[in-house]
Amino acid sequence: MMNKSSWLQSVYLQGVYPYDLRMLLWFMHTRHRRWWIAAARAVSRSGDGLMQVVLPGLLWLLDREHGAFLFVATALAFAIERPLYWVLKNSCQRKRPPEAIPSFHSVITASDRFSFPSGHTCGAFLLAAITSEYHAVLMLPMYLWASAVGVSRVVLGVHFPTDILAGALIGSGIAWFINSSQLVSPLASLL
Repeated sequence: MMNKSSWLQSVYLQGVYPYDLRMLLWFMHTRHRRWWIAAARAVSRSGDGLMQVVLPGLLWLLDREHGAFLFVATALAFAIERPLYWVLKNSCQRKRPPEAIPSFHSVITASDRFSFPSGHTCGAFLLAAITSEYHAVLMLPMYLWASAVGVSRVVLGVHFPTDILAGALIGSGIAWFINSSQLVSPLASLL
């Protein structure tokens, strides 16, 4: 009998996997690969988690009116996102490209075993959406950064493109939930 995770993986592999693989291999074999990798390493590091702490803290110091709301919204969103990400990653158990594709080598070694969804992308899009709610002027640079974080994970060979898409949707969805909830104002007023 097939469990839910196996069923999801088999449906996924039959439908989307060939396109996912084609996009991944295009990034890995493009003639500008050396430039892509150098840029991807730097951008990927910016999505490691430090930005998700430093930016809300810095904006809180610079903008007392909206800063506390942004800080609380970000903390609440990540309190939801991190456990959800962990459950999804360990339930789906999708192998990373180096394990899934014979003779494929990633540029870096990922910090965990499974690839779906991309935690870097999820966190980057969550931060972009939360920040944009309180500082609309930052919307374009934040979404460009979040997109670059996602692409960097594919360029480095640790994620498939659909891992990135899933991470972007999950992060954006959690941010939308927090931004539309009534949870932030009462908590921010305590600060």
